[in-house]
Amino acid sequence: MKKLAYIFTVAAFAFTLGACTDDEPEYNPAPAVEELPVYFSLENETDFEIFENTTSIDVPVYRKSAEGELVLPVNVSITPDEDGITYPASVTFADGEKEATFVFDLDMDQIKGRVDYKLTLTIADGVVTPYYADKVTYTLNYSPWDPVLGPNGETMALFRDDIVAPLFGLDIPEYEVEMQYNPVNPDIVRLVDPYANWPYIEDGDYDLSEKHYMYFNISNPNEVFLCDKDGVALGTNESDMFFHTGLIFYQDGEILITGFYNYSLYNGQNPSAKMVAELAQGNLTYGVDQILVGFADDDPTENLYYGNRSGEFRVLWPGAEPFADPTKQWNVLGQGQFTDGILFPLAIMEEDDEELPTYDVEVRQYAGDPNMYRIMNPWKAGVCPYGVDYSGDKYIELDCTNTNVVLMALQSTGLTFGDLGTLYIMNRGYYLTNNGSNAMQIIAQGANDTYRNGVISSKAGNLLFGFPGEDGKISLSAGEFPWQLVMPNAPAGAPAKANALNRHFNGNGPLTFKNDNAKATGWAVAAPVFSYETKRK
Repeated sequence: MKKLAYIFTVAAFAFTLGACTDDEPEYNPAPAVEELPVYFSLENETDFEIFENTTSIDVPVYRKSAEGELVLPVNVSITPDEDGITYPASVTFADGEKEATFVFDLDMDQIKGRVDYKLTLTIADGVVTPYYADKVTYTLNYSPWDPVLGPNGETMALFRDDIVAPLFGLDIPEYEVEMQYNPVNPDIVRLVDPYANWPYIEDGDYDLSEKHYMYFNISNPNEVFLCDKDGVALGTNESDMFFHTGLIFYQDGEILITGFYNYSLYNGQNPSAKMVAELAQGNLTYGVDQILVGFADDDPTENLYYGNRSGEFRVLWPGAEPFADPTKQWNVLGQGQFTDGILFPLAIMEEDDEELPTYDVEVRQYAGDPNMYRIMNPWKAGVCPYGVDYSGDKYIELDCTNTNVVLMALQSTGLTFGDLGTLYIMNRGYYLTNNGSNAMQIIAQGANDTYRNGVISSKAGNLLFGFPGEDGKISLSAGEFPWQLVMPNAPAGAPAKANALNRHFNGNGPLTFKNDNAKATGWAVAAPVFSYETKRK
């Protein structure tokens, strides 16, 4: 009890003293941190991950006074060894500058993988304060990627280029490329210089100054996308959306590649499911037109071209066998007979009463929807008597779900006509459907194409065609002639007869319209976002 009373008395006495005094408590600040004459900032990052294409590491050095040029010796020690690392003996400050750079040059062929290199730099006495130091240690670590190996030790993947080659009218090549994976994250794979062995390369066309890695994130095999070395999708948060191929064409600069998925991310849009690639049984594939191509010197974020136009782009893993999902294949039905009331009247016909040509074409059916058909290469040399020579496949795609209203969606013919650009076609049935008409209304207008008794028929006036304008729209005109396709499985006696024409057509125009076929009708649709133009190398 006495002890408690004593404590209370002392506390009260202390309170009384504090309450009655007019003196402010004395404050003694901590001494200021001395800024060294020359120093390293401890706020800078000192741990670095380096890569195959890393050529140097820059170390910033600072000084208190910017007066005069200053050359200062730098002591360097490196562990475990200096192989592949070179550096100067001093750092130089230019007159008027408070910051200089000390550079370590790296030869990655000599740097050991998965080893922590300690680079210690010392200036003057090696003083260290909370913010400044004239001694600092940098840690470098190189984590090399490992080769993707096939089941029997195969080391090379196969790269099929339906991206760049068709853009220049060249046949689609397939060739070997090196494939690697990140041992820290095996869901990130990369192709090493996939265009270094491109068979159409000429001297000077490829940048050999560095490696060009094409990264894919395969964490979800059904949603594969182009990414950076860390697996982040290209184009995320407006980052660079392109893979830089290293292919250089001097009139346009380096060729750049991106995915429609990455383009959508870059522009703040929500990518759709069809924009991604798929990986199945060691086969990485994209959908038709889901890869985009740009040129470094041609505003690539605005001026892009469709890649994978034939849907044949593929990366085949080392040792993997070619695989195609049978539910997504276009199966050959056989040879049908095509009566060309589309291109022939627009570009070939010389007299109004000429008979439309009929010739054999391959017809395919989609396994995933048997109501979908393609007329394969209707205007290709060797198929069409006045056809154009090109690589890959082009086709007319038709939706025969309603046999009384066959739909031809807006689609590129793949034929480019000089300054007019690429010819696009669609039918009135599709146009009216997209503008709110139902099947009965389309039939009532006589705007319906049909599929009956093994024959797909389009009446005169139902074809719409046009070219992209500078306003981002396609002004459509009506074709004045019918066209038809007799299917391979049509019953005997279906109307068709083959006839040949000794005509030639230059697919690069100019296109000469006949019989006022170019008269505008007032129809218009939005042009495709990107170009189907064929460039010249």
